[in-house]
Amino acid sequence: MINESELLSGLKRKDCGCLEKMIRLYTPYVSAVVCNTTGKSLSAEDIEEVVSDTFFIIWRNADGINAEKGGIRAYMGAVARNTALNKLRSIHQDEELCEDTAAVYDDPEIIFVKQEERTDLIRLIMSLGEPDCEIFLRYYYYNEKIREIASVMNLNISNVKSKLKRGKEKLKKIITEKGAVTHE
Repeated sequence: MINESELLSGLKRKDCGCLEKMIRLYTPYVSAVVCNTTGKSLSAEDIEEVVSDTFFIIWRNADGINAEKGGIRAYMGAVARNTALNKLRSIHQDEELCEDTAAVYDDPEIIFVKQEERTDLIRLIMSLGEPDCEIFLRYYYYNEKIREIASVMNLNISNVKSKLKRGKEKLKKIITEKGAVTHE
């Protein structure tokens, strides 16, 4: 079992051994987050670059990581997702849009609205509080299995399932009360 607090403490001390351990342990997870975020939009080289950038960002910003707000893995997932999205943006900005490729991309207004909806949804999920927020993000956002979530968070499987169900009901109620449209 990984002791995230020791790992984070080592990163804050700029212990290269902790960085190597983090890379060894979390590269598959970070790669999965990047691939889930970008789909098939990035080459293998770009994915590798985003994964490396993610670890560099975490190394550089280790002092700012708050272990009480979801742990290093949750932080790492968020950094990987944001780094992947930034890479996609930079690639799309660098591309010259010719007539035959222009139809492939969504309208910028649609992209902006989707990003705003995602941001709002993340805020709502964060309002669930811990540990519900982390469970929800791990299951719906990072596609972790219930069994894995239960193991990592030292909970039983039925507890994780009930928290997911209650969280989903609570979010649905909040969204309905605000009059927002859900895309199920």
